[in-house]
Amino acid sequence: MPTLYVTKKLLQYADQKELALQHLHFDEIQREVYRLHQNQILLLAGTDAPNLGINFHDDLLEELRLLKASGLSDFETLKTATINPAIAFNFLENQLIKENNKANFLLIDGDPTSDIESLSKIMGIWKSGTRIK
Repeated sequence: MPTLYVTKKLLQYADQKELALQHLHFDEIQREVYRLHQNQILLLAGTDAPNLGINFHDDLLEELRLLKASGLSDFETLKTATINPAIAFNFLENQLIKENNKANFLLIDGDPTSDIESLSKIMGIWKSGTRIK
């Protein structure tokens, strides 16, 4: 879980405070994340909220943008927030579609497998089978 967004904000904070930190530049960090991906290391999207004012909801989209900017395809980026955590935490059994289960899902305008930005176009939210937005 690279938490690129919190890393980016931390580096910006260090620059603003003129802290003399020895660290990789952010683009180098992104290249390292891509190397992990190329070597089939399972990547998970995460923001480490609420650090540095990061929230629990739309800042995840910013994390996905940074993962995509690191070289992942839209599809691979989407997997970091969906199937990869289910694999990493062994939640696959709980996530299977089954008859009479109540679903949690988003209805979006677009196809995030080919355009991760479409995740910002939420048309509806369902939790436990009930529409909440």
